[in-house]
Amino acid sequence: MMNIPEQGAGRLFIAVGLGEAASMELERWQAEAEQILSFAKWVHPEDYHITVQFLGDTRQEVFDQLVPALKEAVRQIEPFTLELSGTGTFGTASAPRVLWAGVRGDIPALENVVEAVLDVTKPLGFMPEDRPYRPHITMARKYRGHEEFNIDSTHVLQPMEEIAWSVDHLVIYKTHLDKKPMYEKRALIPFA
Repeated sequence: MMNIPEQGAGRLFIAVGLGEAASMELERWQAEAEQILSFAKWVHPEDYHITVQFLGDTRQEVFDQLVPALKEAVRQIEPFTLELSGTGTFGTASAPRVLWAGVRGDIPALENVVEAVLDVTKPLGFMPEDRPYRPHITMARKYRGHEEFNIDSTHVLQPMEEIAWSVDHLVIYKTHLDKKPMYEKRALIPFA
């Protein structure tokens, strides 16, 4: 386990990571997209992930209960495969607040992981979001272009290659809003 400060574990979230080849493909695509699409903030390549649950500010004693609870919750879960799958946005179509990369593959297995996580985090005081779970990888935030956003009109962008990877663990990340990369791995929770 990694060393965590006494005063609190920090602002945390639970996620699954990407395979190296998928991360490299996202980084390649993002480097091209940054030259064409005007967003206020692009995600650092080391920060690519698929959120399972946002926890927020977490006390150290709660973190100390969370790690073994998650280990128990996912110890029966077998690794599964996900794959990059296109892009999309959240927010208004003409000026989106988030540009994301999509995922496909064994989404039911990912949803089982989400359910297992929510089952153990709720007794610790963490509430699930009201909106439906939509797995994605955030690439950029806050569109700042002068014209209406339309990713389909940027024919110069090469499509993202649909690379698959095996998901075999959870990661608990701590957020550092003033750093790049922003997310620090605090614990790895392996599957079966």
